[in-house]
Amino acid sequence: MLLLAPVPAINQAQNVPSSNAFLFSLSPFNPSDGPRKLEVLPEKRHQAIRRHKYTGPCWGKDKDELCFNNQHVATEIDAIGVFNVSGVSNPATFFAGESSFQADEVEVLTVGGTNVN
Repeated sequence: MLLLAPVPAINQAQNVPSSNAFLFSLSPFNPSDGPRKLEVLPEKRHQAIRRHKYTGPCWGKDKDELCFNNQHVATEIDAIGVFNVSGVSNPATFFAGESSFQADEVEVLTVGGTNVN
């Protein structure tokens, strides 16, 4: 599982808007879902990321999110939520076949912009 998003450093829980956040899997649980990039819906960009200094970043909002604490992952991704899951057979179990699991490997990448004067 590979998670990409621009995430600024913060010291408390807060939402971080992003048009570029997405969730990604090369080998989802259901092979018929195939490798897929789940992009944030444009109208939900304000709910793309939620960061908390104790539990790590979460993608999504409230009952439509993927959160992790170290390598423990909990997901409640919903078909009418923050990410475009059209064509995914079961969004809540997309990554591992269940909504809570221990990941072998989790990567979070921060993609930063460049300021040009």
